[in-house]
Amino acid sequence: MKKKLIDLSIIISNYNTKNLLRKTLVSCVESSKKIKTEIIVVDDGSIDGSSQMVKKEFPGIKLIKNKINKGYSKSYNIGTKIAKGRYVLHLNSDITFLGKQKLDYLIK
Repeated sequence: MKKKLIDLSIIISNYNTKNLLRKTLVSCVESSKKIKTEIIVVDDGSIDGSSQMVKKEFPGIKLIKNKINKGYSKSYNIGTKIAKGRYVLHLNSDITFLGKQKLDYLIK
């Protein structure tokens, strides 16, 4: 049996934006139901409970925890290195998809 390939890897860099991150993750999950996705959160040393929230509320999401804030670019590079999708989407932790905006439509 062939494994279904991952269509889209969504990489989100986070630093102390727990509540925004939660909204972004819900939005990503809801807008990508028809495609095979992986979501990778790279937490850049947050102290606001972001990592704990991801572990508790989104157990299927890959979480990488940096001990210190390595910065925007390095965080995305870390996530991209482990991504397995045909396509990679980098998102900030304050992005939400509204209404009919769906990630499903990006992948055909």
